[in-house]
Amino acid sequence: RKEEARRQEESNFGFDEVARLSGNVGYIRFSYFADPEPAYDKVAAAMRFIDSSDAVIIDLRYNSGGYLEMAQFLASYFFSSEKDQLLFDYNYNEDGKRIDRGQWVLPGLPGKRMVDKPVYILTGSTSFSSAEWFSYTMKKLGRATLIGERTAGGAHPVARKPVNDDFLVQVPIGQIRDPVDHGDFEGAGVQPDIESPSIRALALAHKLALQNLAKGNDARQ
Repeated sequence: RKEEARRQEESNFGFDEVARLSGNVGYIRFSYFADPEPAYDKVAAAMRFIDSSDAVIIDLRYNSGGYLEMAQFLASYFFSSEKDQLLFDYNYNEDGKRIDRGQWVLPGLPGKRMVDKPVYILTGSTSFSSAEWFSYTMKKLGRATLIGERTAGGAHPVARKPVNDDFLVQVPIGQIRDPVDHGDFEGAGVQPDIESPSIRALALAHKLALQNLAKGNDARQ
C-alpha cells in the first residue's frame, strides 16, 4: 500500500494537465483514477482551478481506470448535494461473501460544485474500467456529452490473483450496474454521443462548448 501511494504521488496522482482554454472552458486530463484518500488535496486543487469556468472538458482518452471511489469523488462535483443521487450500484465477492454496495453523490466536498456547467468527456478506445464507468454514468444521468471513440469495454471489477512468482491473472469478482437501467457495457464499450477520432476529440469538444456557450449568451440578451 505504501509503495503504491509513493508511485501515485510521484505521478501526481495521474493528473497530467489542468488548464483554462479560450472562452473560459476548463480542461482536466488525467491518466488513471487514483486512490482518493492520498489524492484528496490534489483533486480538490484541480477542481478549484476550473470551478469558475463556463464549461468543463474532462479528458479520459488515455485513462486506464483505477479506483471507483475516485470516480464517485469527481462525479459528485457535478451534482447537487440536496438530492440523493446514486452513481454506481455494485456487488462483489470478498473472502467467499457477497457484498452489495452503492456509491452516491457525496454530501460534502472541498470547493464549489459545478451543477449547472456543461460537461464534455473525451473518450478513446483505450479508456478503461473506472474511466468508462465515470463516462457511462455521467452520460446516463444526462450530465455530460461524450465525444471520441467507443471505449474498451471493461465493466466488471477484478482482483489480481498470483499464478506463480512471475505472473498475475485478473479475475472478475463482481458486477457494477448503472443507476438508470441497471446495465453495464462489458465487452461492448461505452458509445460516445458524438463519434470522432480520439486525436481530434479535444478540438471538437472545445468548438462545441464555445458554440453552445454563445447560443446561451444570445438567448439571454
